[in-house]
Amino acid sequence: MSKTYSLDASMDIIYQIGLSLIPGFQLLENDLKIYRALIMYFHDDPEFEKLNSNYGLDKGILLRGNIGTGKSRVFEIFNQYVKKNNPLKKYRIVKTSDVTDDFYENGIPAIYKHTSFSFKKDLYNNADYKFPLTKCYDDLGLEPKIVKCYGNERNVMADILLKRYDFFIMYGMKTFITTNYNADDIELNYGDRLRSRLREMCNDLVYEGKDRRR
Repeated sequence: MSKTYSLDASMDIIYQIGLSLIPGFQLLENDLKIYRALIMYFHDDPEFEKLNSNYGLDKGILLRGNIGTGKSRVFEIFNQYVKKNNPLKKYRIVKTSDVTDDFYENGIPAIYKHTSFSFKKDLYNNADYKFPLTKCYDDLGLEPKIVKCYGNERNVMADILLKRYDFFIMYGMKTFITTNYNADDIELNYGDRLRSRLREMCNDLVYEGKDRRR
């Protein structure tokens, strides 16, 4: 995106997109912190990296927080925002439960969709490793952890995210994640290897607030 942008103008656009998607959409104080940070991120603004010493524009996003704070909504809104402002920043949102359902029905090829086949195609229909595809895995932790397909038992999301880490290192592949889990929950359910790699491949943003669905 253009390096020149107005944070206030971008927030106005975000608000209008929110209203178009969600009746009665509001931005509270804890929302503003997250949305402003992500506006900087999607504009490749170096100011983003000053928000936290561990932040990097080359990383993806791990958005953690309590149930019902609006994490999924954030990426739905920014998906529309980047499509209008810079299609090169677009990403696909996938429910983790849909990923595991796909594996249950189709096996290993379901994992390849998110790893080896998660690149744009060149003129010969081969993977172009210069253009990895960004995906957003929504609600990490709500999917079944162990899924069996024809006797093949896998922790599907752990396998996918660990491979996407490899592609992050090799090709700069970005991954976005929303989850209700904290770091200890992630280690318990997906292993210490993934917990460690997520710190390297994703900017860890904590969405503070209470459940708005109550």
